[in-house]
Amino acid sequence: YTIFKNTFKVQPGHYIIIDVEGKKVEEIKYYDILDFYNKPKLKIEEEEALAEVDRIFTSAFQYRMVSDVPVGVFLSGGYDSSIVSAILQKNNTQKIKTFTIGFHEEKYNEAPNAKKVADYIGTDHNEYYCTTKEAQDIFPLLADIYDEPFGDSSGIPTTLVSRFARKQVTVALSADGGDEIFAGYNRYYQLNKVNNAFSKTPAAMRSLIANILPAVPFKHLPIIKRRAAAFEKLEEILRSGDANTIADTLSKHYTNKQLAKLLPGFNPGIHLYNDVGKINSENDYINTMLAMDFKTYMVDDILVKVDRATMSVGLEGREPLLDHRIIEFVAQLPSELKYKDGNKKYLLKKLAHSYIPKHLLDRPKTGFGLPVYEWLKTDLKYLLFEYINEEQLSKHNFINTKNAIALRDEFLRGNYKNETQIWLLLMFQMWWNRWM
Repeated sequence: YTIFKNTFKVQPGHYIIIDVEGKKVEEIKYYDILDFYNKPKLKIEEEEALAEVDRIFTSAFQYRMVSDVPVGVFLSGGYDSSIVSAILQKNNTQKIKTFTIGFHEEKYNEAPNAKKVADYIGTDHNEYYCTTKEAQDIFPLLADIYDEPFGDSSGIPTTLVSRFARKQVTVALSADGGDEIFAGYNRYYQLNKVNNAFSKTPAAMRSLIANILPAVPFKHLPIIKRRAAAFEKLEEILRSGDANTIADTLSKHYTNKQLAKLLPGFNPGIHLYNDVGKINSENDYINTMLAMDFKTYMVDDILVKVDRATMSVGLEGREPLLDHRIIEFVAQLPSELKYKDGNKKYLLKKLAHSYIPKHLLDRPKTGFGLPVYEWLKTDLKYLLFEYINEEQLSKHNFINTKNAIALRDEFLRGNYKNETQIWLLLMFQMWWNRWM
């Protein structure tokens, strides 16, 4: 889908043939990662799998260094970017250039960790600390950079690091894909847990709880009112009938009830995980969700974010972890080699520890973000009033004005955990204002 009526994107692994005279468009699939997930899982020893991943990584990463212009690597200090940098540096006689953006807000600052990794593996490391103003100045440019309403706030730091790297290189390697291939997100554990609980709860019990939940005034209960939306999601999950709908519900920032209030023309029939039925019984729930994220979240969020942020400054972004050989091999591995005894990205982490000491990498996972929600309550509060108001909303009538303003005010009062909802609403309004 796109934001425009009767306008669609060419799907991944497809090409189109346009018959001008016959006025027909034919879409033909030539590749589907599900073909590899649906193969019988490999019966392979852990050490053998580790050696094969190491071999493919080395080849795939080196291949992305082929260029007649300077090449650099985005290094955050996390597992994915660190193993890309470490393997490249080990196999190159010259120092590779690595780039990190630092922030003065300690909670979001990964620069010190990246520097420790860079010092250990011996790269030509470059870091730049952004001011709050530099980051905030990106906000008005997001509609121009992304062309469509885009809801991932990490597009801001991605744009900043791209600007910084472009001063020295023309090509940059980004280490996206590790989480979606090797099971790095907390949500895989959470989804698995919810799915197991759902399957063990009798249908009559699920229905009873779902009918009781709407009568509970969660928003007016002091202790849990900030989690009211979670109970709305629980109701939706209990009314669902399959793993597809559960995953779809948990992936959304608005429940169907909230969307129906906010969008007068809301159609609940569009599901994110439409391909879930094409995955066979060779795959457990973890591998199923990995396959779905690779086909959805990776394509429509991560790659959009990196491609448009890099190209906005004339930087070519390359993705070494998305080499088809990597995903094809790992798709055929049992999920125990990806998520083992509570350890996320088990195989990738074990390989990384053979290149970089564990103590330099083993820390709580952080996203690539900025304190955008804090800014929207302080320095950038004016944006909420500039774009989410009666005059602006009445220009298109897609959104219920009263409910949108109520969401804005609840966010500013801090009474309701709706930060991402407000961000998405603001991004749509800024896009509409810029292009429509």
